[in-house]
Amino acid sequence: MLDGATGRLSLPSGFVVGPDTTLAHFKADAAYASARETVQAKSFTICSIDGGLHQGREVLTSLYFDGQALRSVKLTFSSPLSSPAWREPPAEFAATKGVHDTLLALWLGRPHAKRDGDLQYLLAWGEVWSCIDPRAGDAAITVRYR
Repeated sequence: MLDGATGRLSLPSGFVVGPDTTLAHFKADAAYASARETVQAKSFTICSIDGGLHQGREVLTSLYFDGQALRSVKLTFSSPLSSPAWREPPAEFAATKGVHDTLLALWLGRPHAKRDGDLQYLLAWGEVWSCIDPRAGDAAITVRYR
């Protein structure tokens, strides 16, 4: 799903993004037509899209653009057959993060750093984090492009 060599992220829905994805490219894709919660502030745009299903879990996906450049992608593999991730009780965040950590190990191998339970991968095209964010009320994988 995430190619460590190129930074290309292939979602179960069929949508593919990477370091070279632009806002114009995204707006031309069918995924844009079904985007939820498009937020625009000056040159910053945030779009939430349906990432599809992975092993019974909904892949909640947000794309963050600065001008035309894709800066980051946030992924949450929600609990199967439960409420949306943002409604999960904090005890479930650890289980969701465990799923994220397992997927990243499969895709990228061993993390380069581990701090307070957060995993970090440093790659030529950017970095990847797996963490629990109690302020946002979720566990997520964040892919940041340079």
